[in-house]
Parts: sequence; structure tokens; C-alpha cells
Amino acid sequence: MRRNLLLLIVGFTLVAAACSGSNSDTPADSVVSLQDPSERSASGSGTSRIDIEEATLEFTRCMRERGIDVPDIRFDASGAPIIPPELVENLDLGSDEWQAAESECSAIFQQAAALQFTSDPELEAIVQDQLRQFSTCMRGEGFKDFPDPNVGNGLPYPLSAFADYSTQAFQDALELCQDSIAFPELDG
Repeated sequence: MRRNLLLLIVGFTLVAAACSGSNSDTPADSVVSLQDPSERSASGSGTSRIDIEEATLEFTRCMRERGIDVPDIRFDASGAPIIPPELVENLDLGSDEWQAAESECSAIFQQAAALQFTSDPELEAIVQDQLRQFSTCMRGEGFKDFPDPNVGNGLPYPLSAFADYSTQAFQDALELCQDSIAFPELDG
């Protein structure tokens, strides 16, 4: 179950990338484009996007520079994150220090995408609706303070929204509510 949290966050990262607007090299009315990073460079439409592993490394470095001792997150050969238990057990995701650092550092994820996403308004509306449904579901499951999504500004949820992750009730709610999001199955 611990793996679900970071996979959900990585999924949210891809949503954030999809909804952060189209880049200037891409027509505004285009639909989602899945493109291998090497193809982007070869086609002459290179972007400043970075892959999710590099973004995760930069995010942890940024957090450490702001005094938050975030453990390294490694990825296995298939690209799945390997979650250090201390990520959710030892960090105070609700602290003012964490929230300030996360606010400054989460924009790194806007540059990250395992695939190149170019958003259109219809896709963005669908994603925002799914995330609102997820938030409503979490509140309905007893987590009354679970926030509405903030799409287009890094991660759609602050990591502090997952501060109760270690409780069974939160994990059960997460398991139930993730069905409202069109991400792949999140338990690895």
C-alpha cells in the first residue's frame, strides 16, 4: 500500500504536466500527444521538460536546500518508484516548514513527464472533473479537510493532503476513491 502514495503522486505529476498548458511550439488546439523524448529532440521541437526520475531528484534536492530531510526516492529497472518508508512515516507533511518548501519546489514537476503531454481544454476539463470527484470522495470517506485540486501549479494536491496516509482508514479511502481517476491501477 505504501507504494500507492508515490504512484498516486507520480500520476498527479503527469496530470499536472498535462494541464499546465501547451508549450509555445505546439498549437493550442492540439490533442494529447505521446512522444518519446528522443523523438522530440530529433523533430526539432525540443522542450525543457525533464523526465520524472530527474524531477524527483531535483525535488528532493530542492526540499533539502530548504531544510527538509527528504529521503532519496529510487526507481527500479521498470521505472517504478521504490518508496523509502520514512517518506510517509517520519516527515511532518502538515508542518509550516514542509508546506513552504513544497510550495517552492513542486513547480519542478511541471517540467517533468515520462511522456510529452500537450493539453487541450476538453482534456483539462475531464482531468479537473476527475480530481474534483476524487476530492469529494475523500471528504465523503471522512477526511473532511481533504483539499480541492489545484491543477496547473505543479502537483494538484500538496503532499500534506496525504499526511494521514499511514492510517488504515486513509488507505481504505484512497483505495476506494482512486477509482474516480482514470490512472492505471495504483497497487504495484
